[in-house]
Amino acid sequence: MFEFRSILAAVVLAGATSVAVAVPVTLVGTNIVVTYDDSTLGLFGAPTISGDSLSWAPASFAAVVNRTGAGVGVNNATSTFAFTVTAMPGWFLNTASLVSESGSFSKSGANAAVFVFGDLKATPLPGTSVFTSTIGAPTFTPGLTGTWTASAPVINLAPGTTESLISYRDQLVARVVGTGSASVSKTAATINIAVTPVPEPSAYMMMLAGGAFVGFVAWRRRQRT
Repeated sequence: MFEFRSILAAVVLAGATSVAVAVPVTLVGTNIVVTYDDSTLGLFGAPTISGDSLSWAPASFAAVVNRTGAGVGVNNATSTFAFTVTAMPGWFLNTASLVSESGSFSKSGANAAVFVFGDLKATPLPGTSVFTSTIGAPTFTPGLTGTWTASAPVINLAPGTTESLISYRDQLVARVVGTGSASVSKTAATINIAVTPVPEPSAYMMMLAGGAFVGFVAWRRRQRT
């Protein structure tokens, strides 16, 4: 019985040590704090922060196809990076935007093609409303080999937002019909979080007073008519 328990304990311990433990990572910007789970880096890799902008420099985010003969070859490279952004005291989150992303590509053969898709999503917390910005069609340099760039429209967050979940997804596709090769990689990306200051109490009072004055003027006009 003792031997059985010892073996069982050893098996449980071995299983526990083989499971990766998720570690929360915190990045501190100028007016924001970003947190993410290091087990969900995917193909993006770990970001860096400068000011209130997050940047990535992926080392192996690529889709590649090399083939000969009849038929179609397709390769997809898809990854999503999720993080939570929190405004520091005295600030509201205002906008989130994919300022730019870029990479390289190459094509060989009459029917080789590469594509880039993706989106940026923001969910202000607490809440379930999702704001989505689709990445626009990338700009490819002329020729069979070169670079590409893309961006996405700005997401305007709900007024008074202090915390939001951000999800950034990219999909790279390489496609070849017949004989040929195609590859597309992502090597850089930057997301900017814009903030706005929380109004001072005096500013709130001025806004309330202004609203009351406008209402009074409207009431007087109705009385005169």
